[in-house]
Amino acid sequence: MKSSKILFLILSLLLVQHVNLLAQDLSNKQSNELVKKSLWKGFERIDFKIGDKNAYIIFPDKAQSGNPWIWRARFPGWHTDADSILISEGFHLVHINTANQFGSPKAVKLWDDMYAHVT
Repeated sequence: MKSSKILFLILSLLLVQHVNLLAQDLSNKQSNELVKKSLWKGFERIDFKIGDKNAYIIFPDKAQSGNPWIWRARFPGWHTDADSILISEGFHLVHINTANQFGSPKAVKLWDDMYAHVT
């Protein structure tokens, strides 16, 4: 039991480190797919398209060590208070519209494309 917790912790730390690099790269990337920049609850928001789907990223004012991310798969307007608290604590929030795709291979491909876009 203890070894599985240690393994989980190690894998989590590796993922956080990888996301840190992704966030740094994304903030420096100029994209032809950029639709608009705006503010969401006082945080920078960038809206763009992945294929024909709307997507966005919300950036914290100061990223937490490791640049953690929230991957908002559905209902981006739900629990915005929790999202804004996490963003204020240094998390990034990412969303792509995969409505009515129910975890299908097409939806998974969109999320893979989103991941490739931010990396």
